[in-house]
Order: sequence, then C-alpha cells, then structure tokens
Amino acid sequence: LALLTATYFSEVGNFVERTTKGTSTLRLGAGASVLEAMVFPQIREIRSRIPGLELELVTDSTQRILRSLHEGELDIGIVRSGDHGADVVTYPCGRMEFAFVGRTDFDRHLPDWGLAHCLSRMPMAMLRGSGQFASGFRKLCVDLEVSPNIVVRTESFGQIRQALSAGIPGGILPRCLTANMTSSEFRVVKDEGLSVLARDFVLVMDKRVTQLKTRLSGIAECVSTLMGQ
Repeated sequence: LALLTATYFSEVGNFVERTTKGTSTLRLGAGASVLEAMVFPQIREIRSRIPGLELELVTDSTQRILRSLHEGELDIGIVRSGDHGADVVTYPCGRMEFAFVGRTDFDRHLPDWGLAHCLSRMPMAMLRGSGQFASGFRKLCVDLEVSPNIVVRTESFGQIRQALSAGIPGGILPRCLTANMTSSEFRVVKDEGLSVLARDFVLVMDKRVTQLKTRLSGIAECVSTLMGQ
C-alpha cells in the first residue's frame, strides 16, 4: 500500500509541475452522505497533496453523476461499487461501515446497549427513501425481530448527526462520522449485525476522458487512495 500510494502521489506531483500557475478545478460528484462521510474528512489532506486545487463538489444521484461524467460536466464521481457500467474507469475508494449511536441522556441507567434493545426502544432519526440502505435496514429489523421507532427522516447522514446533537435519542451513522462524538454524550454501538448495511464505493471517470487527460487519472488515484485509508 505504501508503494502504491507513493506512486499515486508521484503522478500527482508530475501533474502539478505540468499545470500552469493558478488554480485548477476538480469537479467531483457524489451523494450527500458520501460527501459528508468520505470526502469532507479528507479535504485538507487532498489539498495538501495537490496544491492549488479547487474542489467543486456536486451533490447528485448515481445515474445523474454517471451521465454528467459522460457529458463532461463532472471530472470524477463516487458511486457504490457495481452501480456503474463498463464505460468508466474505477478506483476503489473505501468501505462505509455503520454504528448505532444513542444519546446517553435518553436513559442514563439503560442496562442493555445491545443493538436490538436500542432499535426497539430509542426514538430514531433515519434516512428517508427506499434505496439499498432502507432495504438493508428493513432486513436488519426483521432478523432482530424489532420494530424501530423512527421519529425523524432526513436526506443525509450528516443531518442524522445534527438530529442526534439536537436531542433525537438514536440513529445509525457511518463509523467515520462518530469519531468526534464524545462518550459523555453518546454511546457508539458497533454491532456485527450492522454489516448488512455496509457499502463499498468506487471513484469513477469516463474512459474517454482518461485517454485525453492523463493528469486527471493521477488526481483520481490520489483522491481514491486518501479516502480508502
């Protein structure tokens, strides 16, 4: 991995040397939750590795991201692995794993922080919609034989985190979004049962673009490597 990363960064260094002075813009498309959980935590490191880079972040659906890549409106995108055709070049960029997060002030004497107990007892914030995450969550509840009490539905995991901070007792978040949640306020439950929700992501580029913009390939590999760490 260290050798691979060094190679990627060497390519990026070559790109920087070939770029004229000024700001280069990288147009990156992803879903809101992917931006919040995978891209924002790495922005400082990305800019450190690629000086002078301006990131233009676009929130959109997978199908619109892929179409925008082919139409030249985006440079790179991040989508779930397998949700793309053969007309893109892909770079693995990490796996999103999940944890249940509960507020400790909901019941400071809660005897059981097991996943099933939390899901059945705590009022929750949850993603809206009927996509793969929703399907996985329904399967999880069936397997655990619980009926969750969902009181808020949101557009993204970042909004779930905000709901938790505002007083909603429970919710499911990507593990990377729980890193700075203090143990005095929140209990983070990492249960194997939540693996049904895990997703692998890839960074994608239009194949035709990679033939014309070899410098962009180096940037794409750098970004995907940083997000996969």
